[in-house]
Amino acid sequence: MRNRNVLRELLTEGKPTIGTQVINVSPQIVEVVGHTGLFDYVQLSGEYASWTLPDLDNFARAVELFPAMTAVMKIEDDPRTFITRRALHAGMQGVLFSDCASAGDVAECIRAVRPATPEDGGTNGCALTRDVGFLGAEVGGEAWMQAMRDSHWMDLDEVVVAESIRTCSKMPTNRVLNPTVSKAIHIRI
Repeated sequence: MRNRNVLRELLTEGKPTIGTQVINVSPQIVEVVGHTGLFDYVQLSGEYASWTLPDLDNFARAVELFPAMTAVMKIEDDPRTFITRRALHAGMQGVLFSDCASAGDVAECIRAVRPATPEDGGTNGCALTRDVGFLGAEVGGEAWMQAMRDSHWMDLDEVVVAESIRTCSKMPTNRVLNPTVSKAIHIRI
């Protein structure tokens, strides 16, 4: 299964994090970043990078060499659900959604990540993919469901923040929304 989600642990504890963004899927770049020991996460900026589905597997494999680092992918707005699932099933431990222009966009992103259970309200079903070792021993188990619950963040335009917070606070969640304002709004759900 996956390494610890160090980024999620630090965010949950309210601690600062440091990461880097890359637009190259080279596992060698990931290893150089990991060997510095300076970063809590490495983010593949998927909306700007050129990548294939096997590249996502190899990127996640390289991050797994460093148990104190988390793999994150920034997801572009279309086709959001497909890319999200492929990234998570490749082994990415987090996804950052960009270009959420409405509360409906935010709700769609949350549903795409959350397990397809009545209590989670998501649409993400289990698959025999890399994140569970292809063999299915952990498919749909509690550890997998918790990993999906812990794997998403939003990048929202300030204009839609109030509407989105109201809408998302009504969705099934065990997270408190903690917005922090900078150039963009980052909300941990």
